[in-house]
Amino acid sequence: VAYTGIPGGDTLVLDAGMFPSAPAPHHPTTEEALHESPSGTPADWVTFEVKDGAVRVEEDSGWSMVAHFARGMACGTAACGAPSFSVVERGSSGVFAPGGGPRVDAAGGLVFEVAEDRYGRAVFEVVLSFAAVEACSRPITFTIEVLPVNDAPTFTLAFGEEVVVKEDEASLEPLTIRSFLTGIVAEPFEIQSERKQAVTFLVTPLSPDDEQLFSLLPSVSANGDLTFMTRSDANGVAAFRLSASDDGGAGLASPPVVFRIVVEAV
Repeated sequence: VAYTGIPGGDTLVLDAGMFPSAPAPHHPTTEEALHESPSGTPADWVTFEVKDGAVRVEEDSGWSMVAHFARGMACGTAACGAPSFSVVERGSSGVFAPGGGPRVDAAGGLVFEVAEDRYGRAVFEVVLSFAAVEACSRPITFTIEVLPVNDAPTFTLAFGEEVVVKEDEASLEPLTIRSFLTGIVAEPFEIQSERKQAVTFLVTPLSPDDEQLFSLLPSVSANGDLTFMTRSDANGVAAFRLSASDDGGAGLASPPVVFRIVVEAV
């Protein structure tokens, strides 16, 4: 480069190397960005929010979906790629059916299936990532609480569906068969909130003719004892329907079972 400062003066020759070119703009790598201020970390490039951090459903509700549970997904650039979510449970609640653990789809919908007769509270972390972005979001914590509901009691016929007595064996005083029913619980899986519920049993004859053998119709106590009294010199077979209910509300009763009392002639 030649430069003449004064007319008629000397010419100054400058080498281009004496003027270094401007450095190219520097774009920080992901690793470098991690050491920048929190406002510039990759975890802040990928963001979202959840609609409700405390989801509640009832016991035995099966599959549930919360539309738009995750929303406001962003990655700080116009070319994010497809979003995907990772959901991890903290601990093990045991309230979800096999394969029914919570997941969040690309549209932000939360889907899960609760196990039958299970309730409790589960804590999760969900993280968002995008196909075209190396970084992922900061985790967001949310809970799913499965609320207990009253269930019908269950029991077992300890002696099967038939009770056999001799004629007049129970005609002078009531006959009690101890532990006619066993395995009596207010709820099939011994849910804590239902262990103190009182269970009552309803015994009804299948037809009016089934009442004719008895001076005291059959009944079952809360602890499962069967009591009845037959008429003098009466024999035959009578059938009864038996069901159980508890005082937990909702008017629930167990599926009825049928048993027979056989009074053999002598």
